[in-house]
Amino acid sequence: MYDEMTAASITVTLEQAPDQTELDALNASLGTLPGSRLSDVHGTQITVEYYREVTTDSLVKKAIRDAGVTIAPPKKQGFMERTLNRMAENNRKAFGSGTLDCCSLNDEQR
Repeated sequence: MYDEMTAASITVTLEQAPDQTELDALNASLGTLPGSRLSDVHGTQITVEYYREVTTDSLVKKAIRDAGVTIAPPKKQGFMERTLNRMAENNRKAFGSGTLDCCSLNDEQR
């Protein structure tokens, strides 16, 4: 069923690192969203993989909150960080997310 769908992931920063009980609650809550799963936990950051055709970022965040886990408020970005993020996004759009190869940069078929 998910073979032809677009995979996506979202990394969310939590206010504190989840313990085993919270991880179990997260897995149970994310299990209610079709095609989503907790893929990585690193300190206070968790990464959830899902399919864009089936769910959205906001539904994933709602499932995380429903599990009783508090999402940290977004960190305010400074001028340089915003500029670098914009540059990275433009490069991703122009060149893709793969590694750059000088032989393929001028190819018409990207």
